[in-house]
Amino acid sequence: MTTVSAILADLDSALASRSEDQKNSTINRVTDMFAARADEYSDEQVSVFDVVIGRLASGVGLQSRIDLSERLADLVKAPHGVVRQLALDEIGVARPVLTRSRMLTENDLIAVASTKGRDHMLAITERPHLTPPVTDYLVVKGDRVISHALAGNETAQFSARGMGLLVTRAFADDALQVTLSGRDDIPSELMVNLSNAARDSARRRLMSRTSSAALMSRDGGDGLHADPDISESRKAAAQTVRELSARGGLDERALHHYAVSGKSDEALYALSFMAKVSLHAAEQAILGADRDACLVIGKAMEWNWETIEALIGLRPSAENLPHMMDRAKSNFENLSAATAQRVLQFMRVKDQAAR
Repeated sequence: MTTVSAILADLDSALASRSEDQKNSTINRVTDMFAARADEYSDEQVSVFDVVIGRLASGVGLQSRIDLSERLADLVKAPHGVVRQLALDEIGVARPVLTRSRMLTENDLIAVASTKGRDHMLAITERPHLTPPVTDYLVVKGDRVISHALAGNETAQFSARGMGLLVTRAFADDALQVTLSGRDDIPSELMVNLSNAARDSARRRLMSRTSSAALMSRDGGDGLHADPDISESRKAAAQTVRELSARGGLDERALHHYAVSGKSDEALYALSFMAKVSLHAAEQAILGADRDACLVIGKAMEWNWETIEALIGLRPSAENLPHMMDRAKSNFENLSAATAQRVLQFMRVKDQAAR
């Protein structure tokens, strides 16, 4: 092994340099040196690498930190301090170690969840074999998306308190009911509560359908009698999209064309057809209060950012300011496809239950 003094001399030289290339070259060489014989190094030697790589990582650019995170994520004996440092970085850097590194302790994960945002929490929910202290914290502090992601992680472990909170939330969330019902670790007394939640949901849906039928009867059948132009416009848009789908031409390119052309009705129906959600759900995804819904669907469907940008462009201009679009693009690029697909499935279940 290269002597400690030689490594530190190389480090000081790199840090003193203003050359980004030299810094990247040095961190790559030191990481190569560590990864090649990680299992053979003593704890003292690993500690040296921890200091060296950690100091280098604080001085290199985003892509270099992402590459470092990817390289260290699967190492059984990765330097703990560096891994923790990367986990607290922005989500593009943090995701590999948050989802895969075994070096992160329960306390590390809770610290990340408490100091960072939802993207970091979502990455943690993808880890295998999450323990009750971590899932308890995420259930209590996380939002609905976090609850769904945790419930869908088959290897996650829950305390009685954490599972109880999820089951309680399921009374008002049909999709969460479906996800939880597929787990085999729910205590019998909570399973009774989950069954009661399902019965309550069925009763609500029945009442909703009855009310909707009465409303449509009064409105003449379509609920849009007050503005027949919009009704006819949407009928025409639906027919256009339906015919395009029958010809095999309904794809991302067509959706992008509708959006950039300002054909919002056609874009809504195209999104509805392609993502397999109702028109109402598609409208909420593009024009509703939850700006992330469109990002989730786009990532799950493996669409390009340009398509999502065009869809977001259908919102009022005041909601498409440059800094908002930059943030949306960053969130989209950092969103995991696997997580997005799980969330889209939850959306479909909830949408179907509402219908």
